[in-house]
Amino acid sequence: MAAIRNVAIVGASGSLGSPVLNALIKSGKFNVTVVKRPSTSATFPDSVNVRTADLSSVASVTAAFEGQDAVVSTVGTAGLPAQNVLVEAAVAANVKRFLPSDFGSDIAKPKTGAMPVFKFKIATHKALREAAAAKPDFTYSLVCNNAFLDYGLEKNLLLNWKDRKPKFYDGGEGLFSATTLATVGDAVVGILTHPEETKNRFVYVKDIDISQSKLLEIAKKVDPEQTWEEPVLVDTAAMEKSSYESLAKGEVTPPVMIAFLLRALFGPSEYGGHFTKTDNELLGVKGKTEADVEAILTSLIRGSKWTGYQKNTDIELTGILMLTDILMFTNVLMLTDVLMLTSDFMLTYIFIFTDSLMLTVYLKLASNVPYQNLHGQLYYRVICTQPARSTVTRTVQSNLQESNFSCGQEPNEHDIPPKYQVSREQPIVATTQLPWRGTDRVTFSQSRS
Repeated sequence: MAAIRNVAIVGASGSLGSPVLNALIKSGKFNVTVVKRPSTSATFPDSVNVRTADLSSVASVTAAFEGQDAVVSTVGTAGLPAQNVLVEAAVAANVKRFLPSDFGSDIAKPKTGAMPVFKFKIATHKALREAAAAKPDFTYSLVCNNAFLDYGLEKNLLLNWKDRKPKFYDGGEGLFSATTLATVGDAVVGILTHPEETKNRFVYVKDIDISQSKLLEIAKKVDPEQTWEEPVLVDTAAMEKSSYESLAKGEVTPPVMIAFLLRALFGPSEYGGHFTKTDNELLGVKGKTEADVEAILTSLIRGSKWTGYQKNTDIELTGILMLTDILMFTNVLMLTDVLMLTSDFMLTYIFIFTDSLMLTVYLKLASNVPYQNLHGQLYYRVICTQPARSTVTRTVQSNLQESNFSCGQEPNEHDIPPKYQVSREQPIVATTQLPWRGTDRVTFSQSRS
């Protein structure tokens, strides 16, 4: 089979379409064309061609497919019934390879393929087989990646981490295969790069085999301060039975259809949710590790998908230095040798200035941090800028002894008890009115207001 060079993608602005489009562009192997509806307002990179077509019209789509070697459909659920239009148009436009919007469960398994939720995909498979039989130059590939790993976690489908009320399907210990959206994109590139080896068959790809119990273990590791409810055990066989009963009553609802998907994903081996063989090596897919899963959950729980401070956010912390006996003086103190450290994430120090004993700390986060986890240590030295005869008593935290030193010159190690000697390693410390916490050093903690 001749090499594939020109590739059209339909549904390129969706949750799956976007990473698939990115993979096609990033590979540098194809001339990419996006085929979009007239009503679509999405924009695309300048490196791709954009054509507009009425996706319900064979003639309109055929014109958009002209000159294409391959077509990749990543349409969502609403677009599945009309995929046969895309198939007919691809045949008419002499397209060599068609990838329908399968991207999910192994519907080659009889029990899974018989589920009503997959009826439109099964109808498209039938159309593809008939087209390939009638026109041998027309071929297809059916991508099976089972669960979307990152998307499934983000949407709370694989584990309810948002409410910390997990449901374990069929015990939660069974392994299921899962694949990130980016890896699905890489798999599409691999298929189009190996057209002969992948023609007219199911192509299997996965990043990892994992269980719900392992996902929960990782989530608890990422978010150790939270309390999780005990998992609720759910029987997918009962869910499937209930969904068939609902359909018999004419109840076609999202929960009814989702129950079928969960049965295909978490059910016993005959439903195909755990891939024992894949085409990863052929496609150049390396897979993921549990560390990668932890990184995904960390991004979701502690990152932009979680309520908290995001990376590069400017934070301002303000408090009063509790320095007794000198409150009648102003502009007599300054801070120097300021150093910001933290225990579990990095901060970039910008500036600290005191005005009438008001301490304001400006800093920029170097990582994503939930509100309740913003904490660390502030190191500094206190210098008197004017001679004074009075003794400055620094009120330290309640579990520390008071310490005195004479104001009039920069304090030195003889003015301060050894525990509070001035240095970067063991700086002078003082309590503030912020909810800073710690033992022998000032620490800061900013709670959500």
